Amino acid sequence: MSRYGGRAVFFGRFISVLRETIAWVAGLAGMSWPRFLFWNALGGIVWAGGVGLLAYFGGKALADTISSYGLYTVGAILAVGLLILGVRRLTGRRHRGADQGIDGGDAAPRA
Repeated sequence: MSRYGGRAVFFGRFISVLRETIAWVAGLAGMSWPRFLFWNALGGIVWAGGVGLLAYFGGKALADTISSYGLYTVGAILAVGLLILGVRRLTGRRHRGADQGIDGGDAAPRA
């Protein structure tokens, strides 16, 4: 930790498991607070800025690629899919009831 401690703390911000544990490791290794604070803050700023910029420009590129007609098409496909799922659920319940001898109350009561 004395040789690569700063870099480990910096790059630890980019890896999920290390993000939660690197502070403990740095503390156990005896890294000084100012050194840890510098590398952790620098890693956090670069990580948050990078993720924010990637999300912003990636979303902008995606929005520019998909036209309004594309959005309508995706919406129509989702609506048809949900309609098919709903119909299957409704008809599936009726078939299951018939298989189990449930008739919906139309038959005469049993003695």
